[in-house]
Amino acid sequence: MQAYLIKAAREAKLATAWMNPDEAYEQALSDFAADLLGKPPAHNAFLRDFIQLAEIVAYFGHLNSLAQTVLKLTLPGVPDLYQGTEMPLLALVDPDNRRAVKFDEAAHRLAQLQRRCNEPRLPLLSEMLTEWREGISKLYVTHQLLRLRSELPALFAEGTYQPLQVDGEYREHVFAFQRSWEQSTAIVVVARCMAKLMQGEIAAPLGAVWEDTVVRLSAPLAAGPRYELFSAESIELPAGIGELRMAEVLASFPIAVLLSKPL
Repeated sequence: MQAYLIKAAREAKLATAWMNPDEAYEQALSDFAADLLGKPPAHNAFLRDFIQLAEIVAYFGHLNSLAQTVLKLTLPGVPDLYQGTEMPLLALVDPDNRRAVKFDEAAHRLAQLQRRCNEPRLPLLSEMLTEWREGISKLYVTHQLLRLRSELPALFAEGTYQPLQVDGEYREHVFAFQRSWEQSTAIVVVARCMAKLMQGEIAAPLGAVWEDTVVRLSAPLAAGPRYELFSAESIELPAGIGELRMAEVLASFPIAVLLSKPL
């Protein structure tokens, strides 16, 4: 934190700068950070208050990172993946963000995930939401979406993009669109502004939370199942349905990609 504050202050060029550093100011700034964060919470009123806020911010930051990962890998364009960000990277700007990538750890975790993908997925999704600090959820989402792009390259390289209308009580908390290419389709749904929706409760917006919220489809879907990428569960749709209920689509995870056939 001290190194970050010095860098930020020098680049702001208000009280110190790279070309003309004010050592006394920088020392005072560094001492301030140590004073603020150096004492344990039992003897630090600021830290006690901050930790409560940080818990909420960190949890919903984790959920937002999953939504952003889905959008990055499904929207039109070429996704840009930085090495080491397949899992959460909690870092400030350089030099903090230039730490060596832990490739061996990432490979080990990915191998564990791949083995678990042969089992029912719902327990895995539940574990990811409760043990979110472990950081495997982002790796899992990235892995599944890269598999999808590998299986259906034309869908994402040449497929159309159709934004979908959302109606209902919490329509402002859903972002949805459809990618289509020939017979292949993917309906992408992500929750947004989740902290506001949950009013600070540290929980994912799932199931009944969504009440009457629905995604309106651009055209009614043919009868039959739709397969959700992350849960590997199917949703049975009656003939001619023109909407998707969020309570059903986001029943187990706050993001969803619905496919016409299992991956």
